[in-house]
Amino acid sequence: MIGSEPSVLRHRIAWVALLVLTGCGGPAVEDPAAAAADSVPQSAPGPFAGRIYERSLAFISADSISVVWQMSARSQPGSVARRARGWLARAGVWDAFHDASWESPPSRVPWRIVPHEGVRLVVGEQDALQSLVYVNGPRRLEIDFGAPLAEWRGPGGGTYQVSRATAMVLDGRVAGLVADLGRSWHSEGVGPGDWAILMSGDSVQVVLVAPEPGPEGRPYRAWATWSLQELQWPEVGVQWTEVRAFEPARRDVPNEWSLRSFDGELSGVLRATSFDLRAGEADGLYQPVYGLFEVAGSLTLQGRDIPVIGLLRHVQP
Repeated sequence: MIGSEPSVLRHRIAWVALLVLTGCGGPAVEDPAAAAADSVPQSAPGPFAGRIYERSLAFISADSISVVWQMSARSQPGSVARRARGWLARAGVWDAFHDASWESPPSRVPWRIVPHEGVRLVVGEQDALQSLVYVNGPRRLEIDFGAPLAEWRGPGGGTYQVSRATAMVLDGRVAGLVADLGRSWHSEGVGPGDWAILMSGDSVQVVLVAPEPGPEGRPYRAWATWSLQELQWPEVGVQWTEVRAFEPARRDVPNEWSLRSFDGELSGVLRATSFDLRAGEADGLYQPVYGLFEVAGSLTLQGRDIPVIGLLRHVQP
């Protein structure tokens, strides 16, 4: 057995290297066309041509450290247009440290994360994402995925998973949670709205997802794990109870949110504690808004008040 260890080790290294080079599936978007994808030649438009796939990895901790990766892929004739962006927030200061756009060959699985420009992946069995590593010169940032806590599927084919995780920032390692959120929509559509991941210690994890952007959109959907229970609310009303002016886009953006499920079992207030706001480009007076907020507040869950912190992604197309 001792003599066989080097060959086993080489085999494992080769297997991990192969996975890193081929990208990662994980619990990302379950596109309705995916079931037929394996039988479609890569040169053909395919049943998911013209779709946009978005995957967000959001790490939060009680140590005032947040990491967000936003990956998108647009299936188009002859290629897949991709973009990867990364943000790090420490003690309320945001650093947009990575933004890369490129094209990759046509793929039967365009929603998979593809390594590129310093982004490397380690995946395990069934394409489960184990680590995302970013290396750029002396800079190294790593998210290591631990045990999954819950996984939910939305009505539009989106998939949302919450796992324990650790993040390495500089030479320090902190423990927290990571949400893996995958959604897709047709490129001619507006796209889905905001999402949020909230936590209270090790006992409560909540995911909120808006099916469309804007304060007047349809109700959010929410899922939670609490005291070994898995809960869900198909309709949660969310209102902006305080706004601030964002002059680069000539729009107001939320600074405080109130939420309440239609059955009354979930309610609460969230307030922005830090943010990264960016204006897009569009014809006309008003410009798109893309924002990330660190939030803090409290939830009332089945009659019990619970303090929470988290991340909220905001978009106004």
